[in-house]
Formats: sequence, structure tokens, C-alpha cells
Amino acid sequence: MSGRRPKSAEEKAALGNLGKRAPGHNPKTRLALPDPPESVKSDKLALQLWNFVAAELLAQGVITPLYGAILGIFCVRFTRAEVLSRLAGPIFRRLLHALELAEQNPADLGANLVKAGILIPGKGGLEMSTLLETALRLEKASLDHAKDARACMVEMGMTPASHSRLRFPGPEDAAKSQAEDKFRELAGEA
Repeated sequence: MSGRRPKSAEEKAALGNLGKRAPGHNPKTRLALPDPPESVKSDKLALQLWNFVAAELLAQGVITPLYGAILGIFCVRFTRAEVLSRLAGPIFRRLLHALELAEQNPADLGANLVKAGILIPGKGGLEMSTLLETALRLEKASLDHAKDARACMVEMGMTPASHSRLRFPGPEDAAKSQAEDKFRELAGEA
């Protein structure tokens, strides 16, 4: 989505009705924990994350059964990003160690990178090893999963900026809802 994010009804109310249009409303939602999708149930780490995040969202009063799909995508993408990053980590640590050794003796940089398995001798000189290629692919995949997880976080109000746009039902909302229900009952609409 390009452009500015839409403002919540509360933000619009605080600014006033400059355009004299009818104010928007936040739809009533039924708070409930959705069931995790199969992709989450089959992944132990994703299920642990699901249980934690779903409980937090429920405690804040912002989770509905409709959150199941996006929360599932978030949990799977986040845990995959974590796992892929952990797999690439040791290879990058070997690279950093070789670079630290090269700081002590810059002439040995190539030899240190070969010794660490980062570079291999090739026809035209030193070439990137399959180990380094694998680490770079793992890290790219990790970043792609992290990007998807972040997009899900924004949609669910789990970042500081998106969280500030959430509408949390308070006691006045419950009283207003009960009053509206009573009015409808009296008016014969119920």
C-alpha cells in the first residue's frame, strides 16, 4: 500500500470533522482466539510463537477469529527467518574470524579466507566457495521471511506505529453497546 496509512476513527474524531462528512466507525468484533492453521500446528517453534502472540493480542482485546490466517503467516515466516539466520550464522562467524586475522597481517587475507573455507582457488584466482554462496542464500531467504513477518506485524498492530492506530474497547464501549442493544430491543428491532 502506498501513501499514508489511514487514520483510526479516534484520530479523526480528535482532529474534528473538517470535511463535514459522516464519521467512520469501527466495526464491532467478537474477541476470540482463532485456531492455528496446520502450517503452524506442524511447526513446534511456530506453535510456541502462536501461543505467545495470540495470548498477548487477546489480553489487549484486539484478536478475532479473522486473525487466524495472518497470525499463522506471521508465526511461520518469523520462525523460518530465525532458523535460516541461525544456520547462516556460523559461516559468517568464520568469515569474520578470517577478516580479524587479516587485520593483523593483511598479506594473509586470501590464505585466511581459503583456510576458513570462504574462498577456494579457481582458474582465474580465488572464487567464492559453495559454503559462502549457501550462507548468502540462507541470509537472503531469512531477510525475505523477516520482511513478510514485519508486514504481518503491521497489519496486526504489533509495531509501535501500527499499535497506536488500534482501537481498544473500553468500559464505555461496553456500556454504549448495552445501551444500543436495549434501545433496539425496545424499538422492536432485536
